[in-house]
Amino acid sequence: MKLIYKQALNIYDPTELFLPKGSKFLYVKSQSNTPMVWYEFDPDIKEQQRRLLRVHTTGENFFSNQIYVGTFEVKMFGQNHTELTIFEMIKVKEFTFVGHVYEEILK
Repeated sequence: MKLIYKQALNIYDPTELFLPKGSKFLYVKSQSNTPMVWYEFDPDIKEQQRRLLRVHTTGENFFSNQIYVGTFEVKMFGQNHTELTIFEMIKVKEFTFVGHVYEEILK
């Protein structure tokens, strides 16, 4: 048996999730102007896996070690709608904030 849960995401910082190994991201959407990701997992799997999700604005640079998860719209920056894209950060050991950019340290 598998379950589907959702998780709120941080727009400004990477979101660190600990999910059962093998969890699969299904869908992203904004709810009450908060980005959410839905994922499927097997509740019988007890081993947890660290997953990092990062929100990018249109035109923002991203690293080659990121995998597309989905795109959604929110109201921000005084605009009607802003499209944002979520990527999963792969093989990242840690990340630090340097200036206005996150520096990702690969494993």
